[in-house]
Amino acid sequence: MKHYFKILFLILGIVVSTFSCQKQDEIISDINQYQVPSIETARTYFNDRANLGNLDINYSFRNGESTLNSDWERSKAKKYKDEPQENIDILYTPIYLPTSGNAKGFIGTVEINGELQSKIIMLIYTESSNDNAFSGFMLLYDLDGNIEYSYKYSEGQRIAEGLPSLGTTNANRNNGDDCNNPFDSVGCFIDWIGGDWFGIDGFIENEEVVVIAAGDSSTGGYVNDSDFGNPGFNIPMLNDPYSGTATPWWLSNTVSPNAVSIVMALELEHASLPEAQWLLNEANQEQLESIASFLNDNRVIDRDTVPSEFENDGVDQNQVTEISQEALDFALTMINSLINNPSVSYEYSPSNQSNNNFQDFDSFSEVEDFYQNATTSSSSTFSTDRDKFTHSFNLWIFSYAIHMDIEKLIPNGNSCDCIEVVDVITYLSGNETLVAYEQIGDYWTDISSQENTIKVSVKGKITHGLNIYGFPWKRSEIYVMHVTYNHSTGLITNYGINLY
Repeated sequence: MKHYFKILFLILGIVVSTFSCQKQDEIISDINQYQVPSIETARTYFNDRANLGNLDINYSFRNGESTLNSDWERSKAKKYKDEPQENIDILYTPIYLPTSGNAKGFIGTVEINGELQSKIIMLIYTESSNDNAFSGFMLLYDLDGNIEYSYKYSEGQRIAEGLPSLGTTNANRNNGDDCNNPFDSVGCFIDWIGGDWFGIDGFIENEEVVVIAAGDSSTGGYVNDSDFGNPGFNIPMLNDPYSGTATPWWLSNTVSPNAVSIVMALELEHASLPEAQWLLNEANQEQLESIASFLNDNRVIDRDTVPSEFENDGVDQNQVTEISQEALDFALTMINSLINNPSVSYEYSPSNQSNNNFQDFDSFSEVEDFYQNATTSSSSTFSTDRDKFTHSFNLWIFSYAIHMDIEKLIPNGNSCDCIEVVDVITYLSGNETLVAYEQIGDYWTDISSQENTIKVSVKGKITHGLNIYGFPWKRSEIYVMHVTYNHSTGLITNYGINLY
């Protein structure tokens, strides 16, 4: 009997094990049923099946043709969904929309159990920064250009289903248009956001958004489910935005002025890297804004393109998905220079006519060598009278001078310990096209009765316009200027300009 039970338990164990393996195989099979197709396979499938006749519409919002400007050459694999029960990677093909507003589009293609599916997805961002989680509207269209569904998200959470709706006064320019709603079709959507009188910026700024429930007749039809097209999931916040993985499919093309967005734009692989640490812990908001603005201004269709040679062919630069390699290298080099020179700050100066006069430098090390010589090669002049003396720091390299006008009050007894400094004013003269000066805070004094001297110090920021690697930036550094005046002799006994 004992032997019989042993055999029975052995058989049950085999059955359970076999069933468990089968279930595991089913799970693995389910996870692996999605494959990323090649670019050529996806493009051929899309071109063969796309029927976007509704791009040819009665133009409701602007004059001009609606076109789906896709860039198959820039396609890449992206993680679309990552959950225990389902893991989907897609081929992401950017669409260049006719707007500088905060929106983007792409074609998503995936192979499911050997069969291809392709969807046209549009994203409208309702917040200026969408770096940790998506906030906005996600619209999905089939290959006939018809809307399939729309979701509204806030901080990655799906909060509503249905099409956004404009106010009735703004939805259409006139009666009889082909577009009952700007979101009915791909053609209506592209026509709307490219409109020269309203467009996407007004949609976001005016907050004239009403979410219409799916199935409402005013949406133009029921919002249907589809396979991979209807995600049915929240878009989670990034737990580790510094992991070096590809940028999320929902991330805006525009680099936001915050550390997370810039770390991802620079493709820094780990938060422990010195550049990432500086961005996360040391950079101030002005520096983050300058770096983000610089990266956005140097977007190109092809990363190896020199930014100055960028030809947009009608593509708005905010729609371009790449930052030039030259600009990426420059930003990383500048950050390292700032790490090594914490007293220095740089401000991006977008190209304009005055920047043509900026002094040219080929490297940041050349810049720092230049500035070491700039202060050590200075001279000074001064003038004095009973109630005022002026000291001028002549920094000849940039052909400018910083003057200290010091007004003092001396009683009849002429005793130095009774002298009072009434005011100190510093100002710039000379080459003000390339140089700016700003006095910071109040002056301070050190009066010595024994030596009959007055030492006056003041802090100021000196800013110069530079072209580094051909990019226009303004370099600033804070200095302390001090002058020591001997009242008995009427002479300047000591002076200096030093880094703060």
